[in-house]
Amino acid sequence: MNVSTVKTIAKRLAEKISSLLIFPAWLGYQLEAALLGRERACMGVCQSAALWRGTLGVYRRRILFKRILARTGDDLFVAFGSVLTKPTIEFGSRVYIGSYCMLGDVRIGDDTMLADHICIPSGSGQHGIARLDIPMQEQPGEYHTIYIGEDC
Repeated sequence: MNVSTVKTIAKRLAEKISSLLIFPAWLGYQLEAALLGRERACMGVCQSAALWRGTLGVYRRRILFKRILARTGDDLFVAFGSVLTKPTIEFGSRVYIGSYCMLGDVRIGDDTMLADHICIPSGSGQHGIARLDIPMQEQPGEYHTIYIGEDC
C-alpha cells in the first residue's frame, strides 16, 4: 500500500468513528431544537463541539456540522474553540476556520481560510440603538447574512 491509500483509509476510519461519537450531541441537538428552536440548539451544540480536541475533534465537528448546518462542503476544517451560532451557516469545500473564531450567519466560499480569533457577527446592526430611552438589549436588532467569496 502506498501513502495515499493509507491516508484515505485512515480518513474514512476517522469519519466512521466520528459518526458514532457525535450521535449523543446530535440527539441532544434534535431534542433541544424541538423544545427551544434550531438557533438556540445550534449555539448550544456548537459550544460543546468547540471543546472537542485533536484531529478526531476536527472530524467530529465536520460530521456534526454536516447534519445541523444549512450546507457544508467537503473537507471542512473547524479548529478547537471556534463556535458557530446560526444553523443557516453555509460553507463551501475546503474551508478552514482557525481556533477561537465566532461566526454568525455567514456564507463562505470554496478554498477560503479564516485565521485564529476571527469574529464575524450577523451584520453590524445586531443591537438596536435608535432610541436613547430604551436599553440597547431591549431594542430590535437587524441581522444580515455575511458573504465571503471563494479563495479568500
